[in-house]
Amino acid sequence: MRLLFYTKPPFLDCDLPYLRAQKENVKEVFTIIDLPPFFLHSSLLNIDKQSSKAGIYKASLYQEITFFKDYIDIDKTYVINRTSTKVVSISNLRLNIKLFFFIFKLNPDIIHSTVFYDIQELLLYFFRKKTILTVHDPFPHKGETNYRKSFLRKLGFILLNNFVILNKKQKTEFIATYKLNKKNIYESNLSIYNVYKLFLEQNSDTNPSKNILFFGRVSPYKGIDVLLKAMKNVHHINPDLKLIVAGNGEYYFDTTEFEKLTYIEFRNRYIPNVELVKLIKDSLFVVCPYIDATQSGVIMTSYVFCKPVIASNVGGLSEMVIDKVTGYLVEPNNIIELQNSIIELVSNKKLLDTMEKNVYDHFHHGQRGWTKISKDLFIVYNTIINDNKK
Repeated sequence: MRLLFYTKPPFLDCDLPYLRAQKENVKEVFTIIDLPPFFLHSSLLNIDKQSSKAGIYKASLYQEITFFKDYIDIDKTYVINRTSTKVVSISNLRLNIKLFFFIFKLNPDIIHSTVFYDIQELLLYFFRKKTILTVHDPFPHKGETNYRKSFLRKLGFILLNNFVILNKKQKTEFIATYKLNKKNIYESNLSIYNVYKLFLEQNSDTNPSKNILFFGRVSPYKGIDVLLKAMKNVHHINPDLKLIVAGNGEYYFDTTEFEKLTYIEFRNRYIPNVELVKLIKDSLFVVCPYIDATQSGVIMTSYVFCKPVIASNVGGLSEMVIDKVTGYLVEPNNIIELQNSIIELVSNKKLLDTMEKNVYDHFHHGQRGWTKISKDLFIVYNTIINDNKK
């Protein structure tokens, strides 16, 4: 089997661990990373200077990608080096044609995409019968969509047949909403983003400070305002506890009153991976007070370092946070329930230690590990290939 995996930088933190595991099943794994200028600092990548020549190149063009050589075959990994920030440009139209012939010549048995194709990628629908698409967000998040994105999603659902959904809870509604064929919807899930271990400093402190952590891109669906209000109440019970809110983006509410508080620290900027890993390691646990969600890479990154998570019971998060086992599930927008969960976990060292062990037992191997996930999707690939032969 020849697999072509098509992705973009924001998904590399979950894609690379999957691809490393899938190499055990698939004979040939080729990877294409679409790299426009606005994704140079995204997820795992932190590329300071982009090559000025547009084209499709071996991944060795960027040392920042060869850093992950243990996870992907660099000789079979390619970068679409887009130099134009405009979706519709002469440069990107030329690349679209080059990409089409590149894939045509490669002639993969199966194409696994992690993204809905944008305007400059529409020629890829020529290969739609052999394509399977991972839908990371079955339903768009609040404040995260626009007309173009909505149109491209609808087009993808019309032109493609096979989809992977990463949580079971939303599957029925997903199929009904987009009027999809149930037999072509495959269930999978995420495991730990273990690639972040590469950024762990050898002298990292093994004793967590008395901090709790929110990290990730700032967005209206993240419920940061709910967490900040809860933290003001937590402070009266645990005055030594500090909340760190780390991640870039424009805040959707006035943060002035919270910026004055000494027990809340904002790091409203891009967080380099070494710094992020240290923040996670040094925290007691991570909080995800989302208003809506599908699944969460934040949770799977926290689990790499066995950190429990307090999360809202929305979307598929209940499949990732096992309530009272690997963390707590709270109702979204419920400040009282959130603050009580924080207070209880901070105050109970034995419970915190037990949850850390539970995270390791449940997510670092076994049914929730990448080995099982990759084997299940290998079976899916073969199913699609055989169906296309009929």
